[in-house]
Amino acid sequence: MLNAQQFLNQFSLEAPLDESLYPIIRDICQEVKVHGDKALKMYNLTFDHTKTDHLEISHEQIKVAFDTLDEKTKQALQQSYERIKAYQESIKQTNQQLEESVECYEIYHPLESVGVYVPGGKASYPSTVLMTATLAQGSGCRKYCCCDTTST
Repeated sequence: MLNAQQFLNQFSLEAPLDESLYPIIRDICQEVKVHGDKALKMYNLTFDHTKTDHLEISHEQIKVAFDTLDEKTKQALQQSYERIKAYQESIKQTNQQLEESVECYEIYHPLESVGVYVPGGKASYPSTVLMTATLAQGSGCRKYCCCDTTST
């Protein structure tokens, strides 16, 4: 068994940042800001070698995908969704009376918009969507977008 220091040494993610990438990333962000979907499609072709015609999934495609799930999976996803949303609601309601004249409370302000990256590729990760998009929704965020990797 590892002690605390051995654990930190073995699993630390503190790698030096490659600052030489910053200008490249800044240029990509600027291209997407200026050219929108056209730039996204170009970078998808450049990096993923995939031509993309549509960047959004239609409600019909979502319904078809959902309908292919077995009932047990649907129930598990629904139950997880409800639990996560209930938890999110419960943490927004915390006030504590520490002493007679001292009250502590937290104020939650939802973000205006949230972008959620859902890792994919050879596996699916519904837990990522549940733990991010559900929290965004439960916190009162009105605009959120989920993105995943290119299907190849």
